[in-house]
Amino acid sequence: MRSMRALLAIAITTPPVLGAIFVPVFRWVQSWGLPAGSLQGLDLTSFAQRDEWMMRSFGWVLFIFVMAMGLPATSWRNRLVIIAAGGVAALVSYAAVFASLLAG
Repeated sequence: MRSMRALLAIAITTPPVLGAIFVPVFRWVQSWGLPAGSLQGLDLTSFAQRDEWMMRSFGWVLFIFVMAMGLPATSWRNRLVIIAAGGVAALVSYAAVFASLLAG
């Protein structure tokens, strides 16, 4: 599949879908290690590191996916358009996921 329209459509629509899948997975992973009772006196550094790692991994998945959609394009202009549009969709998706997780 080297059609610019198809690659562009996939590069734009997939990041929001991945974001919609990532939020429940993120919350499910968070529910694994919650300590019972009060959080007073607990070091939450490991939880924050886990959450940061998961968000960073999500960002890398989006980046790699957008690059993978842009590389099969036939010309460098098509590649640039696909990567730019997919990059914007990935940034918006990443921001939406962050806002969704921040809102609780």
